[in-house]
Amino acid sequence: MTRKNRILYVFDDINYNNGVRKVTAKQIACLREEYDISLFSLVPPSEHARKLFHGLQFIGEDIWGLMEIFANPLRNVITAKDYNLKQKAIRTAYALLLRTGFHDRFLNSLLRNKLYGTLNKFDIIIVLSESSKMRSIVASLEYPKKIQWIHTNYGAWCHLNEWTKSVCRNDREIYQRFDRIITLSEKNKKSFLDVFPEFKGKTEAIWNMIPVDEIIENSKLPQSDIKIYSGMKFITISRLDNEKAIDRLLSICKRLKNKGYDFYWYIIGGGRLYDKIKLQIIDMKLEDSVILTGELDNPMPLLKQCDVFALLSKYEGMPVTIHEAMILGVPVIATNVGGVSEQIEDGINGLLVENNDEAIFNGLKEILDSPSKLSRFKEQLKNYHYDNQNILTQLKSLFDNI
Repeated sequence: MTRKNRILYVFDDINYNNGVRKVTAKQIACLREEYDISLFSLVPPSEHARKLFHGLQFIGEDIWGLMEIFANPLRNVITAKDYNLKQKAIRTAYALLLRTGFHDRFLNSLLRNKLYGTLNKFDIIIVLSESSKMRSIVASLEYPKKIQWIHTNYGAWCHLNEWTKSVCRNDREIYQRFDRIITLSEKNKKSFLDVFPEFKGKTEAIWNMIPVDEIIENSKLPQSDIKIYSGMKFITISRLDNEKAIDRLLSICKRLKNKGYDFYWYIIGGGRLYDKIKLQIIDMKLEDSVILTGELDNPMPLLKQCDVFALLSKYEGMPVTIHEAMILGVPVIATNVGGVSEQIEDGINGLLVENNDEAIFNGLKEILDSPSKLSRFKEQLKNYHYDNQNILTQLKSLFDNI
């Protein structure tokens, strides 16, 4: 009997509920019969994560206690009786190195010493985030084939702010040691290769696998306790961070209201900007039109009842939420960033707009002025098919031939 390839999927935090975890769960579910799959996380998996990946082995227990020390403020570690002198010394050293910028090297050294032997036993290791703390450690391994998944528009992301610039500082050296780089679209592949043209021979585009049946079934479940208004309903499902440009969206909503347009806009999601956005809605007197719900365990019933899904970010990779909307027959208006133009047929089953205030305003105005256009989009979406089977064939070819 032929031994199955041992594959390890590497998360930094497997409990972080985002699109990456969702599509990775679908991918693994379709592959687990043919491969021996395990999961790594820098933090212990929650009960929900264990249920999502039921039956799979979790790697990383040896370092979960160490990572908990680093996550705890220095003062708490020093004063707590639960930590020994060695643990307190490690946390103090990390705090001092944090000021000099050498903390990542220190952390990598500690993690590598604890994990190298375990990780080196796998045939293939997949790092799921372009910002993962594990990339350097995986790059240093001798035996496994190494795959990096790029989930964003790398060319825009790597210059976005000081943090992303810092994360990407050593990427040329790191990716030199990887065997494959996978992007989510041809446009995102081009964006990555514009930065690293020397990696053309090992970079390819493979779309995400999407849990189509689950999306449809979830949309049929009872609606959460949120009022559904009559009239034109837009919906945005998004992490509330700067790149999602929710502040820009609110300003455009205000302009449209001032022009006399009536609509309702549901914003679904949580994040570090939640409180700020909530105050902006009040300051702009948009409480009667913009409904900020926070995170919802299942936004699909609400999404299905809205007229338009809007994704108006400053940059994206290949947003899962666009596919979710189209699977449910909800037309999309989106900024033409990342791989979005490969998801939407502009003017056929959705609307693409340029990534600036005026283009977004005019696109929304066009929808509000021409409801019949939405009817045409919805008619086209009746024939929408997401080809998971072709993506699965590409993934098997990747893992079998690497």
